[in-house]
Formats: sequence, structure tokens, C-alpha cells
Amino acid sequence: MSIGTLYVQELRATMRGRFALLGAGFLLLAVGCVATVGTQDTWLDGYGIIAYFLVPLAFVPLAAAFLASPRANRFVESVFTAPVERRDWLTAKILVLVTIATAYYVALVPMVLVYTYHVGVPLLLEKLLIWAPCLLMASIAMGTLIGVLFIGESIAAPTATGMGVLLAYAGFVPLQELLVAQGNGATRTGHLTLASPAVLLKNAFGFTLAVGSIPATTTRTWISLLAVIVAAFALAVWVFLRAQGVETWEASRSQCWIIALVIVAIIVLPVMLADSDYDKPAPHATNAPAIQRLFSRAGSSLALTWPGGQPPPRCCSTILNRDEWPPLGTDEPARRV
Repeated sequence: MSIGTLYVQELRATMRGRFALLGAGFLLLAVGCVATVGTQDTWLDGYGIIAYFLVPLAFVPLAAAFLASPRANRFVESVFTAPVERRDWLTAKILVLVTIATAYYVALVPMVLVYTYHVGVPLLLEKLLIWAPCLLMASIAMGTLIGVLFIGESIAAPTATGMGVLLAYAGFVPLQELLVAQGNGATRTGHLTLASPAVLLKNAFGFTLAVGSIPATTTRTWISLLAVIVAAFALAVWVFLRAQGVETWEASRSQCWIIALVIVAIIVLPVMLADSDYDKPAPHATNAPAIQRLFSRAGSSLALTWPGGQPPPRCCSTILNRDEWPPLGTDEPARRV
């Protein structure tokens, strides 16, 4: 069977579940709800972190469970015994994951169009749009490797490992921003955060979420990032084709050492090699003008109100006027002073 035929069959089998589309719809609804709740003041920052960062990282446990489930339900036995090339079947499974990731990315396009229609395309959104697909590929690579490494009758172990990797990768991003803000980005702990592909991609594309400095050079960061992704995919393929049998491992002692050393290299290489010279000022994330000494939650001395009317009574409504109905329109003159 060709890779194309296997891909079509695997994709159909993936979406053949009765509630597959319903589950996908609830996932997108949950992303929108959580993003709406968490983005009351800075829409782009909060929604971007959830939609373009956290959900792409969720493909690590998703890919791990996806690759481990055929062994758990013993379906992989047919792959090893039927007239199907193992490499073709594995390629088809990875292509299905890429298809699901592409579908998720496309599902974000309507919200992007609405935002760009009203606001435009600020630098942060431009960076997030190229950050997300690269992060999806890195997550699929890591999840594929995790899913291949586990042989058992349950997907609990690979899924839990994928969740742990997700939490580590996600936690390294704010830690790195904090260390850079304190001038400690080049310390040992700062180098440790470079083990996360999300941090590598953020540094490689030259943007930041909260701090004012980015690496002055990115060559070694790109090399580290590409090496990590290629090594993860290559090791996953090699383990599945050469080191494992139908139900058990068939690797020799030397092959086990090779697997362990490559996994260590995937973790250590970016920590040792990636750029950490945070000497370049970060570009402005948005085109909004800087308004000094004006923040509604800090009790600002400026408020928007109708001519001759009373100022808003609440501390947090001085700028946004959240107590009024109808609220301030996006494309309408406010007529407030």
C-alpha cells in the first residue's frame, strides 16, 4: 500500500469516531472561552498565548497518545505482519498529525481576520502567526518520539510523559522572560530554559512577550532548533523500524546507548549551543502609542465621561467605562471628554 492510501485510511479512521467532530468543536470553543476570560485588558497578549502557544504545545501529549495507541490496542501487530511497509505506516501517522495541526491553525484564521480588520497586524501578531506552525511541528516531533518509545497495553505512560514535557516547555517561557528582565538570561538557569522549543523559536524570530531585550544573534539558536526537531523525528523513525518488535524491544545494548545519548543530546544541545546574548532592544509589540502614568487599575487621574457628567465610580472603569451600556464601540466616536 502506498503512503497516500495509508494516509487516507488513517485519517478516516481518526475521524471515524462518533464524537470526533463534536470533540474538536468543543476544543475550539474552550480555547475561545478561556481566551476571552483571560484577555480582559490586553486581548492580543492573552489570546495569543493561549491560541498560538499553549494549544500548539498540547500536541506533545496528543501525538504521544496517537503513536502509542496502536500498540496499546495491539493494532500494530497487523503493521508488523501485514504486507505494509512499517516506514510507510509511520509516515502516514505523522502526516495525519500534521493534518490535524493544520486544521487547528486554519480554525484560528477567522479570529485573525476580525482582529486585523479592526486593529491591523501589529508586530506581535505577525510573530505569533509564524511562531505557532513552527511550534506545532516541534510539538509533533517530540510527541512522536515519546509515543514511539513506550511499549505497553496502556497509553497512560506516554500521555503522562507528554503532559510533563508540555508543562516543562510551557513553564520555561515565563521563567526565561523573568530571568532576562533581571539581567540573568545568560546564567545557568537562563541556559536551561533554552531546552524548550518555544523559547528557542521566540528567540529565533526575535520577539518577546513582556521584557525589553532579545538575543543580538540567532544563528546558533536556529542550528539548535533544527537539530532538535530533526533528531527527534530521526530517532523516532529509527527506534520504530530498527529497535522494536511487535510487542517488545529488540534493541541491542549498543542501540540502547545510542537512544539514550540522542535523547540527552536533544535536551543538552540547545542548552549549551543556543544564543543567550540578550543585548538587543526588543521591537515594539504593537503600534499603540505609549501613554505614561496612565493605568486604570492604578487609580489614574484621567477618566472618560460625558460632557458635564459624573466620572465613573469604580476604580477600574476610568478608561474602559465597563459599567456603561451600551459600551464603547470599536469603530464609533466616543464623544466623551
